[in-house]
Amino acid sequence: RDMNNLRLSLLCNGLLCARLTVRVVPHALKFLQSSDPRTATLGSSVTASDCGLFVDRWRSMSVMTTDVAPLHDPVPAANSEHHSSGMASDEPVPDRGVASNDEQLVQFVVVRRDLLKTLEWPVGSVIAQACHACTAVMWQHKDQPDVQAYFLATDSMHKVIKECKGEAQLRTLAQRLDQEGVHHKLWIEQPENIPTALALRPYPRGRVAPLLKKFNLFK
Repeated sequence: RDMNNLRLSLLCNGLLCARLTVRVVPHALKFLQSSDPRTATLGSSVTASDCGLFVDRWRSMSVMTTDVAPLHDPVPAANSEHHSSGMASDEPVPDRGVASNDEQLVQFVVVRRDLLKTLEWPVGSVIAQACHACTAVMWQHKDQPDVQAYFLATDSMHKVIKECKGEAQLRTLAQRLDQEGVHHKLWIEQPENIPTALALRPYPRGRVAPLLKKFNLFK
């Protein structure tokens, strides 16, 4: 019984990866054929599609041991959203068991694209504009419950970095957010005295994402 249990454990864990020919398969098949006629047509080369039959039969015979890892669905690919590392996406996979996509706290940032392309600012200087705007808006609204909740999850922050064409588009967005009552900071860089970036305080995604839908991700 112990030997059969070992053989079946190896078989069911191995068959999930690819089509295999395993030395223990003939022994496992012989064991299953003795109690289940459905296995009679199986050859020595077994595919992943056969695994369900093995598992069902294995469980029904009460030989599953506690030291065999359960079979799970493949883990989905990591989401592509910009986290604290700076990599972002507009449609991330929500955290399982934490919040739905619309409820997830996200900080949106919009940066002028022409700072790089037209004004030829260094990349580091452009990144600094987004950092200034984020820091300022977080400090100004530090007492907001959403901001405090965002700070409590310092290892899983979510940010989405978008771009606008230039100053006019950035100012228009600031006016729209004022009208909608959305807290934000329009950063004015000195000594140039020009608006360079805009950051919202953290909000549930569903509350503010529609207001920024027309802006592309910063690339």
